[in-house]
Amino acid sequence: MKHSINLSGIIFAVFLLIVTASPNNAMAASLSGNLEVKATSTSSCSFKTLAAVDFGTYNPLDASDDIDGQGSVIFNCARGTEYKFYIEGTRTMTATNPSGTVEELPFTLYTDSNRSILFPIDNTSTLTGTSESSLTDIQYPVYGKIKAAENVTKGLNFIATLQATLEY
Repeated sequence: MKHSINLSGIIFAVFLLIVTASPNNAMAASLSGNLEVKATSTSSCSFKTLAAVDFGTYNPLDASDDIDGQGSVIFNCARGTEYKFYIEGTRTMTATNPSGTVEELPFTLYTDSNRSILFPIDNTSTLTGTSESSLTDIQYPVYGKIKAAENVTKGLNFIATLQATLEY
């Protein structure tokens, strides 16, 4: 029995073995598509600093001189956020005297250093604006005044806690 070897078949088999074993030819085709990456930014604001309005020492016997104080509110908002800002609460500080009676010391808050424009107390008359940059602080000075010659007991530490409100 005579065997013949087909040389072209052997060459084809070797070629096929090399092609299928080659890592570069493992993928014969490719496909690409678009993958979206999404996020939605929202309106947001946050307080950074709420500096107290400090009137210092008040002399109730000085009938000629009102006493001034100053504080500030600093916040920031996402760019394009519209906001309303006001300070809620009764404009009266209180303290308890040695006999246990609560005494009141009224004050007024203003938006300007001349103390002529009252600071808004609710959202019907507010300071409004639109943030131009998320990275820029928005600052509102808070100017205060206590009228001269209020009838209060000496040595009391008067205090009031108001609510700074930012609507956005």
